[in-house]
Amino acid sequence: MISYINQYNFKPGDEIIVPKSNFNLIQHHALYLGHDEQDIHWIIENAFGIGVTLMTADDFFSKNPKVNEIRRFTGTNQERRQLVERALKGIGKPYNLINYNCQHFTSEVKTGKPVSKQVEGTIAGLVVAMLIGAILSE
Repeated sequence: MISYINQYNFKPGDEIIVPKSNFNLIQHHALYLGHDEQDIHWIIENAFGIGVTLMTADDFFSKNPKVNEIRRFTGTNQERRQLVERALKGIGKPYNLINYNCQHFTSEVKTGKPVSKQVEGTIAGLVVAMLIGAILSE
């Protein structure tokens, strides 16, 4: 889907965030890696049940036609190449909802630290709900 590439002017290292639920409560994170000599555009993601995998942009956007957000990578061309190399080294790493999901993967590739604000927010919400439940049951 080269139209997506042109429409959003993706560059290697840009993070693509798409909805994974009807109400946009859950977001899926992936990285655009660029295109090869045959002009095939590549995206890497950490997907549930699959793990870190490389796919064409056509395949990715056929499954994820709506883009909620793009987080632009602001590094130099050399830093972009290094980011792509780090991302490719992750191929085959297993998915884990709590410890290594799609957001952990993109964060680790971009910053060196696997962080998921979605998981942190969910855990914080569960703790608050348990505390409220405990207080109300007294």
